[in-house]
Amino acid sequence: FTGRREYALAHFADIDSMKAKELCRVMNDCSEQRDKLNLRIQAYMDLFDIHLPKGLKNVYSNKAMAYLKSLDHPALTIMVEDMASAMAHIETSREGLESLFKDNEDVQNLMSIKGIALQTAATIYTAIDGIERFETPESLVSYFGLKITRHESGGDRDLHGHINKRGDPLVRKYLANVVVKHSIYYPDSDLAGFYKRKKEVMPHWKAVTAAMRKLVCIIWAMLTRHQVYRFSSPVKA
Repeated sequence: FTGRREYALAHFADIDSMKAKELCRVMNDCSEQRDKLNLRIQAYMDLFDIHLPKGLKNVYSNKAMAYLKSLDHPALTIMVEDMASAMAHIETSREGLESLFKDNEDVQNLMSIKGIALQTAATIYTAIDGIERFETPESLVSYFGLKITRHESGGDRDLHGHINKRGDPLVRKYLANVVVKHSIYYPDSDLAGFYKRKKEVMPHWKAVTAAMRKLVCIIWAMLTRHQVYRFSSPVKA
């Protein structure tokens, strides 16, 4: 430790980019609130042995929410109304993102990757805020907090590295979700294959992190070249 302090040049996004980024955050917060309320509602229904009428599979439909609100359970009514409010905000946020990015080629290209819908694509795109700021895929990997800090142990470096976690945690969350989706729903994809190979030599979450870095390299190439996903990585992770 030298006692010297490192400084990074500040980057100021334009107003529209900042608005889009905050809209992505609001949508994520509302999604998390909806999911938490769903779990609380399910627990409440189990506690009081409440069942939905035949034909209703979950509590998200208008019919299911109307039924639950018709019961003599004030706490349940409040939770259902809160969940309905969160869902309405999610839809408003989605409409806002669709309006902002309907003509954005880069966001549409990101959505060509299986497992990446508008919310994830917009979150990643607004977090990057200009791919020209990153000269190499490695610089974007580092920006997202996925750069490995190596610690040698018994001659094995890979199994004892740790990511720096300096970037946006929401982006890392979404990148991890994409990798997990590929491993489950798209097992024949290049990303799933990369994860499986890493899983053979390292623990699950380290393999996921390695695949996240691979995905970031793919994203860097796509945005740099303004291309859709080609089902093979043009750069190495």
